[in-house]
Formats: sequence, C-alpha cells, structure tokens
Amino acid sequence: MKVELLYFNHNCNCYLISQGNDCFLIDPGFNHNNCLIKAINDRKLTLRAILLTHAHYDHIEALKTIKNVPVYLYENEEKSLNNERFNCSVMSANPFIVEGLNVKTFLEGELDIIGIKLQVIHTPFHTSGSVCYYLKELGVVFTGDTLFLHAIGRYDLPTSTPRLIRQSLTKLFKLPHEENNDTIVYPGHGSKTTLSREYRFFKKEYLD
Repeated sequence: MKVELLYFNHNCNCYLISQGNDCFLIDPGFNHNNCLIKAINDRKLTLRAILLTHAHYDHIEALKTIKNVPVYLYENEEKSLNNERFNCSVMSANPFIVEGLNVKTFLEGELDIIGIKLQVIHTPFHTSGSVCYYLKELGVVFTGDTLFLHAIGRYDLPTSTPRLIRQSLTKLFKLPHEENNDTIVYPGHGSKTTLSREYRFFKKEYLD
C-alpha cells in the first residue's frame, strides 16, 4: 500500500492511494491537461474510486472530466455537487456544478476501497458533511479542510456549522496522538503534520 501527494501547482492537495495495480483518489481538485489520469497511467494503475472529504469546488473540479468511477462522499454533502453556492464555486472565476456521476453516499463508519479499510470520521463545521478518512494500517488521516498545519478550515460558508467545531475536533483527536503512537495528518491544503503537534496547538482553545 502506498500514499502519494499529487500536487500540480494548484492550491488543493490530491492524494493517490494504491495497492497492487488498483488505486483511488482523495479530493481531485485539479485535472488540467488530464494530469491526474496521466499520473495514474504512468504508474500503470487502474483508478477504482474517488473519495471526497467535502464537496467544495477546489476539491471536486476534476469530477467534471473524470466520470467513469464511483464517487464517495458523506450523505448530506451530495447536494453541493450540483449547487454553485453550496460548493462555493460562485466565489471562483468559473462557477460550476458536476452531474452524471456514479455517487455513493455513506454515513460515519468504515469503508472498504480496493481492499483498504478506512474509518470515516464525520467532522462537520467547515461543511455539514465534512469527513476525515483514517487509515489505521499506515497511521495516517486525511483531514480535508477540517485540520491543517496549525489551522482549521473556515466556518463562515453556506453549509458551515461553526457550533460543531469543538465536537468535531474532539472526535478527531480520539485518534492516536502520543509521541510514541502518533498519527500523520494529510490535509486538504499545505504541508503534512501530526495529530500530536496539532493537539498541543489547539488544546487550550478547543479541547480543554
């Protein structure tokens, strides 16, 4: 099993998770000149699924051109795919919606994608359907716009629920975050970090 960051000079991180000859993407926000598919083909992989941490435009733009695989997202996040206001693309130069997808919705629990088990942690506040994906086998969590390096996501957007910030972060920090048993954080933007580092940073403000 392998995790790679596919970052093509765009401000949203897209992750490629592969096992054997199969792979899936998390948050494909950019596919200029079909760069994501080229990256997958260069590795001689087959794309089996796309997972979304949430459905904001900078995390879903590639879905306009990649439509032949199942797209997984939290149940009440699906509405943002075909609503320019909810997906915040009205804030961009080119508002858009995405239709004609093979959408698979889920609730909090466990997903099995290409034989890889991921724990789904519902962390609403940036959007009402934001989730994090915990891959226990590798000790990593994909946090989308819930948690960054010393920052959390905005909570002043159309489907934000700011009253749930503390509850969501408390739930996320139930994952291992000790010095000898830590979790690597792969965020939707910026550099990776660790849960122990972010716990120390946010403990006083949100977790006490």
